[in-house]
Amino acid sequence: MTYADGAKYQGQWKDGLQDGQGTYTWADGAQYQGDWKEGVKDGQGTLTEANGNKYQGDWKNGLKDGQGTEKTSANGEKYKVWYKKGHMTEQVKT
Repeated sequence: MTYADGAKYQGQWKDGLQDGQGTYTWADGAQYQGDWKEGVKDGQGTLTEANGNKYQGDWKNGLKDGQGTEKTSANGEKYKVWYKKGHMTEQVKT
């Protein structure tokens, strides 16, 4: 499905909402690939931002929530990270 703003979603649907595995690509090139539940990111997934920064890990109710890894595009540094309701609670350089 292609949206009016240029974003695209390809994946599973349930009752008209993204549900299951899918990939959402924003018009700026950012992309989320992973689990969806009732129209929001929920489960395991990878978000690659338009600038190349990448988060791979847990999502709940559309927000980063749990453990994951982040890699910055500017210098390639990698981190093990923990989030709670979209807010980073801990970060350890790996």
